[in-house]
Formats: sequence, structure tokens, C-alpha cells
Amino acid sequence: SEPISVKALDTVAPKAPVINAIEAGSQTVTGTSEPLSKVTLTLPNGTTKVVDADDKGVWTTTLETPLVHDAVIKAVASDVAGNKSPEAAQTVKDTIAPVVPTIDTIEAGDKKVSGTSEPLSTVTLTLPDGKTTEVKTDAEGKWTTELVELLAHDAVVKAVASDVANNKSPEATQTVKDTVAPVAPEIKAIEAGD
Repeated sequence: SEPISVKALDTVAPKAPVINAIEAGSQTVTGTSEPLSKVTLTLPNGTTKVVDADDKGVWTTTLETPLVHDAVIKAVASDVAGNKSPEAAQTVKDTIAPVVPTIDTIEAGDKKVSGTSEPLSTVTLTLPDGKTTEVKTDAEGKWTTELVELLAHDAVVKAVASDVANNKSPEATQTVKDTVAPVAPEIKAIEAGD
């Protein structure tokens, strides 16, 4: 009689892949999965990207655009037999505080205060009277605001930047300076006998 050959079928799905922590601003996504599996990533915009795990199960990919805080990356692993794992997910986090914002030089008598900070952050200014005001930075990190009161010589303005994850920068300070010489006084002619 002929020998019977039996082919074992792989019907066991891989475990859910692991997606390593992702810092906001990163374009790299890494993780582990079953060795030699294919990992299908679902990106925040709904598109997918397939990445091959190596013989140790390590995979890495570089995305076209940086990831933002609270974006979610999902992953499913498929083995060579086509078995699919449960879905894994990783939320992008911003854990890095913004650097100290800059406050441009402020001249006594000015109402305008400006500077730079992390793009799209919120700068909280503490004014000489203790009141605070918030101003948003643009995509380049520039900010400017017009105050109600004129700023006096030696007044101090403080600034703290907060990013979308509410990480706060160290405080910056700027002392108002009076660098403009007064206008020379005008002396009218004095006649003898006046």
C-alpha cells in the first residue's frame, strides 16, 4: 500500500502584535510580532501600510508625515498561512514639554508683546499686574498680542508655553526697558529784561 502523507495546516492565529510607544512628531513606528509575519498598520488617516517582521519578529516603518498627539495606530499580524491576529492599537503621546518661549524686547510705552514658541502651542503671559492672557502660536511658532495697558520701564512680563498635551515649558521673563532718549527740551529765546 502507498504511504499516506498528511500535511499539517497552520490554523493558529498569531498573537496581537506589539506597537512600541510613539512620541508625537515621530515618523517611525516600530514593534514586534510573530517572526516572518506581515503586519498591516492602519494609520490615523485610514490608509494601511504592510510591514514585514524579520526572523526575530521585529518590524519598523517610516511614515511620510509626523504623527500628532492622540493619533491612533492599529496593527494586525498575518502569518504565512494567512491567519490573522487580534488588533493592537497604540495612541501617540506628546510627553516632551516645549522649550522656554522667547519674548521679544519690549520698549517702555509699548502695548504689543511678541515672541516665539513651539508651533501651535498656547503661550500664557503673566503681566506686571498679575493678570494673565493667552495667545496661540502659529504654524511657525510666532505669537503676538496687544495689551490694554501700556507697559512701564522695569515692568516684568512672564511667559509659559503649553502644547496640545498640556506639557508646560519653563518660564521665560522679559523686563521692559526704556531705551528711547527724551526729546531735547526747547528753550525759547530770552530777551534781556524778561
